[in-house]
Amino acid sequence: MNAKRAIVPEQTFNKRPTALDKLTGKANFEGEATENKDGNTVSQLNGNTVKSGEKTTFYLRSEQLDKLDELTIAYKKRTGKRINRNDIIRTLVDGCSLESLLTSMSDE
Repeated sequence: MNAKRAIVPEQTFNKRPTALDKLTGKANFEGEATENKDGNTVSQLNGNTVKSGEKTTFYLRSEQLDKLDELTIAYKKRTGKRINRNDIIRTLVDGCSLESLLTSMSDE
């Protein structure tokens, strides 16, 4: 009797990115990140190519981090899709205008 074997694609058993890979930008939740000729990181996010641009670091208070995490959870509950902190920050920066920034900063 000839036993048939399933054909398994090579990428099926690829190693998942570690937490360190995710934190350092070497990989993300959706797939491997690669570096382009300009030195910027390019990755796949929900099937779209995302250029992460320049790496930057900023520090948030614990309440701000809690709020970011709450937003990621609420977003997933509402849409069924995952979103990460970076996506939220990018969206906020893209939607911010000088007028809204001046208004927010004058309240402090």
